[in-house]
Amino acid sequence: MSTDESIRLLTAGPGDEGPGTGAPLPFALPDRGVASRPLLLLTAVLAVLVPVLTVTDPPLPLRPLLVLAFVLLVPGLPVVGLLRLRDPWARAVTVGLVSVGAQTVLSTALVVAGVLSAAAVTTVVGACGLVLVGLAWRSTDPPRRARPSAGGDAGRAVPVLLPVLLPVLLPLAVVLGVWGLGVAAAVDAGMDGYGLASALSPAIWLAVAGLAALCALELRRPSPRPVAAGALVVAVVLVLQGTPILVEGVGGVPVGWLHLAFADSMTDSGGLLAATDARFSWPGFFALLGVAVSASGLTEGIALLRWAPLVNGLVVLPVLVLLARSVSRSPRVVVLVPLLYAGFNWYLQDYLAPQAMALTLLVGVLALLLHLGRGSAHEPWASQPGVLVTLLLPLLAIAVSHQLTPVVAVGTLLVLALARRVPFRGLWLVMLLATVLWDAFGATDFWVGHLDQIFGTMGQLGGNMAAGVADRVVGSDDHVRMLALRMALSAVLLVLAALGWFRLWRAREGSALLLACLGLLPFGLVALQSYGGEVVIRSFVFALPFLSVLAATALAWPLDAAARVEAGRRHDRPSAVVAPLVVGLALAGLFSAQLAARNANAPFEETSTSQLEATRLLLSLRQDDDVVLSFGWQNPLGLLNPSQPRNEEVSAESCGSLGLTTACVDHWNGDFVYASTTDDAFWELTTGTPGGGMALAEELAAEGGWTVLYRADDVVLLAAEDGS
Repeated sequence: MSTDESIRLLTAGPGDEGPGTGAPLPFALPDRGVASRPLLLLTAVLAVLVPVLTVTDPPLPLRPLLVLAFVLLVPGLPVVGLLRLRDPWARAVTVGLVSVGAQTVLSTALVVAGVLSAAAVTTVVGACGLVLVGLAWRSTDPPRRARPSAGGDAGRAVPVLLPVLLPVLLPLAVVLGVWGLGVAAAVDAGMDGYGLASALSPAIWLAVAGLAALCALELRRPSPRPVAAGALVVAVVLVLQGTPILVEGVGGVPVGWLHLAFADSMTDSGGLLAATDARFSWPGFFALLGVAVSASGLTEGIALLRWAPLVNGLVVLPVLVLLARSVSRSPRVVVLVPLLYAGFNWYLQDYLAPQAMALTLLVGVLALLLHLGRGSAHEPWASQPGVLVTLLLPLLAIAVSHQLTPVVAVGTLLVLALARRVPFRGLWLVMLLATVLWDAFGATDFWVGHLDQIFGTMGQLGGNMAAGVADRVVGSDDHVRMLALRMALSAVLLVLAALGWFRLWRAREGSALLLACLGLLPFGLVALQSYGGEVVIRSFVFALPFLSVLAATALAWPLDAAARVEAGRRHDRPSAVVAPLVVGLALAGLFSAQLAARNANAPFEETSTSQLEATRLLLSLRQDDDVVLSFGWQNPLGLLNPSQPRNEEVSAESCGSLGLTTACVDHWNGDFVYASTTDDAFWELTTGTPGGGMALAEELAAEGGWTVLYRADDVVLLAAEDGS
């Protein structure tokens, strides 16, 4: 390809991809108008109810769900009505961008000022929501009463829908029923080096295969049906993200407990704890989380921690659909993108963490920009100032919530600006300015005295790659096999993405070079720093939405060919049957591999009820200066108050010549000892040597000088006796 042709493809607008800017978008939903009065009424109810519940604090079981709806919908719903966006998917994404962005920015401003409180945030947001509802209400028309027809349209609606939905929904209900039986039969107590896969019953794997088959059958159609395809996509996310939640204990990734402690400390004190933890330098997510936990009436936010992966997996779906519709004309690709995103997403960065929120906001902004860039035929008001404010809110939320995402945001926005496919091409400069200003003045606790840590590995491409790949492939033989499965999944993703790009390039599609740039740009992070050995994983996380679009283009290729065969009535050709079969088998293999690879660390990343009870007891007894000793960090001790000394880790490395013995524990002069099977499993799976924390705790209890405060099969909590 010549240089001139490359530039043409990069800068090609939507009209150069085939249909003109007025062409209908794929996977379109019925347009019910720019605003809906019932939705505005819902906003008003939430805007009044949630602040009242936050102030009065009644014991209402549904409060967490109401607060979640408040965070996602207020004030976004009336703003969308005022912006007069036409496309339903664009409206859905914009609602979340405005609501989460505005509440994150407000929470950050209050915590920096030292006056953060859930009542203040919900009251201000609720009041703004009510004002915006009033403004949006005036711009909407009252719902028109349907004209009665001779045949009765309302009466015909259900019969018309039944033939369409029943052939999909009935088998789907059976598959989910089988999955439910499998979840009930799964026992996580016997997990080995293969992680959660070793605890799952055959019924779960059968359900996964059944879901893949139903997806392939729907994708075989010339144009997948939105309701049927949507139900299948949601079911896939439910099975892949929900299985570990229902099978494992009360919490997932242990770092999530630390995030809950950060959030709790912010709402308790109203401000930041200076010089405590580098992550306090980006308080946006933690401040919003603290508001949500407090407004929900939760004491520890356990429900939010447990269900966060599933919620994040569902919330990102409209974003992915909008992204796919903005760069592809194929309805199959639009359905495949969220399926492949869920199938390749083994990276486990969508737990209760800043990067999960920041990534969704970033992809949402990019998808909305690409959609608006399609031209005035789709969104006549795409360039109005209100849309610009809408985009600035989530970008500012990203800048104050995460260290790495703003860097990728600047790069991807710059790519869109160079492509000249979007309005507001100066957004990359605004994002760069916001990132520099916040890092310079709001994140001083992080970079002052740590410049070598930030820039010390810059340019060391080989070392950063080794830290992110080779240095992480360690542990027992079974665990290494699961790590190899993870790498194989990422390799398959890259191969499919390359095939998809080749297909677009051969077809002279204007999105080919753009998607390649968006998919490859995050890997430039490897040249900047190792990011604690996680830079390769984080690069894949940022690239996954765009690589999924390319991979979906590749996987749709045989299905498109089969559809052309059927359209030509050449039923003797086997491709009409073989192509859906191949795609179904590929999806079944992908979903099964994701379920196994994503949860390979389950033996040391789950938290049991007894471990949480022991931690709660420790929290109630610990004094300000007490030292807590543990045999790892794969436990819920992150709940310890961030203003107090953190727990000390007793390990073979920290004990040195003393070895992992009672003498080493005595050397640390601790006040409490916390031992768990999850910490032992971490050492066994990642080093190949058995962890000895539980045995050592029992030895300490037997020798004397320590009192057993709590003992269960998977946890032991000891307290030093007076004078010991």
